[in-house]
This record gives sequence, C-alpha cells and structure tokens, in this order.
Amino acid sequence: MKATLSPLSIAVVGAGGIVTAAHLPAIANLPGVGLAWIADRDLARARLVAKSYGTPAVGDDVLTRADLPAFDILLLAIPYGPRRAFYERFKGPSVGWYVEKPFAKTAAEHRELCALAPAHGMACGFQRRASGLVRVTRELILSGVFGRPERVEIGLGYRGRIVDGGGYAADPRQAGGGVLTEVGIHCVDAVLHLLDARAVSLQTARTVLDQGMDVHTDATIAVTTAGAGEVGLDLKVSILEDTREDIVIHCEHASLEFSIFGQAGITVRPRRGGGGGPFQISDVRELYPRTSDQIFHAYWSAFVDGWRRREANFTAAADCVLTTQIVEDIYNHARSQ
Repeated sequence: MKATLSPLSIAVVGAGGIVTAAHLPAIANLPGVGLAWIADRDLARARLVAKSYGTPAVGDDVLTRADLPAFDILLLAIPYGPRRAFYERFKGPSVGWYVEKPFAKTAAEHRELCALAPAHGMACGFQRRASGLVRVTRELILSGVFGRPERVEIGLGYRGRIVDGGGYAADPRQAGGGVLTEVGIHCVDAVLHLLDARAVSLQTARTVLDQGMDVHTDATIAVTTAGAGEVGLDLKVSILEDTREDIVIHCEHASLEFSIFGQAGITVRPRRGGGGGPFQISDVRELYPRTSDQIFHAYWSAFVDGWRRREANFTAAADCVLTTQIVEDIYNHARSQ
C-alpha cells in the first residue's frame, strides 16, 4: 500500500519564460503538489498563465495584499534586483524557497539568505546538478574509476553569441551580472558539485566588463576537494572569443568530456598509454534525466522530497556558496583593475 503524500502548495512570483516553459510543467507533474497563486507585475500575463493552471493570479500588489492564499513553498523567479522586498514580506519559519539564479552577488549575502530557512527549505536554481551527465560524472570522479582529477577546463560561448536574459538583462542592477552570471555559472556550479568542492581560490583572471556586465572571463581557480586534494580549474566564458563549448575533466588515467547544454553523452579519452581510442558513455537509462524538461522535474522532485523529509540534499542553496564566491571574486578582481 502506497503512503499518502502530505499535500504541498506552491506560490509563484514571476510569470516569465523560464516559469512557463520549465517550472510550471515540472510542478504540475509533482504528486501531492498544487499551485496557490501566480504573481507577476504584468497582471494580464499573470492571469493568462494562471488560467492555464486553474489557479489565482496576482498583480503588482502581491507585496501588500493580506488575502493571499496560504502556501508552503515560494518560487522566486524574478530578476535579482527586486527580490529583497519578497524576502522581507514572506519570510517565516514555515516557508520554503526556490530561488532562481543568480542567488546572490556575494558569498556573505548568499549565507544571509540561506539563514531565512532551514537547509532543506532553501533551494537555488542550479538545475543542471540533477542531470544524468552530472550525476554519472560525479560518481565516476568520486569513486576514482579514472584516478584522481588533476585539472578541469570549462569553455562556454563564442564570438557574437547573444544571451537572452529578458528585458532586464541590460541592467546589471536587475540581472546581477552578464554572460558568466546568466549562463556560465551553471557550468561552474556543476563542476564544483561533481568534484565535491570544499574551498575555492581565484588565481588569475581577465574579465571584460561592458556597462557593468561581464562579456568575457578567462580565469584560473584552485579548487580544494573533499577527497582529491587541490584541482586546477581553467574557466573561459565569453561572447568575444570562441571557446571549446564543453567541460573537460582531466584525471590520472583518462579525460572526461561533456556539455551540460549539448547532447547527452560523456566522451572518455584514455591517457598515459591506457590503450584504445576514445569511447562514449551514452546509455539512455544511466544518463536520465537528459532533456531540460526532465532535469527541471528531477530537481523539483528532489527539493520537494527533501522538504517533506526535512532533509537537505543537492538542491540546497547552502551547498552552492562556493559558486557565488567564484563569481564574486572574479567581479571584484575586474573592478580592481
């Protein structure tokens, strides 16, 4: 006999593309979960989206209304700039949070926000942690199948690439940053997660800022891991130069290559006379979830399960402070030049 799940209600702030294309379809397929309301400063848009899910719509009076339906978890999927008022309005011991990236601009702010809820109740939108690619690579690295990881390369972007972050993307006060913060941060977080990172230290950095937004970052970072000591990380995220557009983890006996935004597959290249040519790990069952829809659903499922169990897991915002730390250090270095 299956156990009955306790019902949960989720309120949504923001009715933009990421919500309609990814979050709401994932939430709609979670057992025992319903929507309390959907809010957006554009009430007409909120009504249109809410009507599709049979839930109430709220406009820009969401911060002042006293008659909002109760909820358990708040999805905060609006630009970084206006979020502070929502933390103040809805914080409380019984409220869980799912906050889209960028979560914070500084590690200190990151920790401050994490203190608003227990670890199992504050999730950050680094959904790629839930992908089969990241999970399998993490298992391979932590189990030492290919020896100790020695160096990691991250490349993302190419000349002329346009990063669509919505109408707010041209305002650093609203967006929180440029191409590194909007897209590259997912790669950084995935690598820190699969390495089981415990500390980071920026070694070198060359960053180009345009109107306060990063358009090019070329950095080296020392990553202290739980079981493999220090691992070097070479990071290039750019819309000014072509990059390799993937992640490569160089281990003692082989290199692992994959892309969290490309096709699902891990290329293994034996090193140091290991014999044989490169081969692919591409089993559909092992690399599930693969698509964006599957990944969002898996991430939401993990967060909700942790909320119900009162147990933090890989979705916890407290587990990705180092990701924010790297971006903060890169920006501080750029401003000091």
